[in-house]
Amino acid sequence: MDQLVNIFSVSKPSLQMLTDLITYNLLAHVVKRDILDIVAEGRRVRLFWVRAHATTTGNERADELARNAALKKKTATNYDRFAVVRRKSD
Repeated sequence: MDQLVNIFSVSKPSLQMLTDLITYNLLAHVVKRDILDIVAEGRRVRLFWVRAHATTTGNERADELARNAALKKKTATNYDRFAVVRRKSD
């Protein structure tokens, strides 16, 4: 098993949510939990931002791999696995 996991994203805000201490985005909580599980296995995780669709070498291949992975992995999100905190509006 690889000891290093690299996560590439074209979305800087998404990567920022993963590094923020507090986030209100439910999907970010799921990804953070998955990252913590990977770290608990003794592996390292690195996050990388990549420029989207700017003739970056390999970008089209990365898009194809991501699209295929998204289509093959059909799992329902279990939002009950973490607490959701909502702020009262002032």
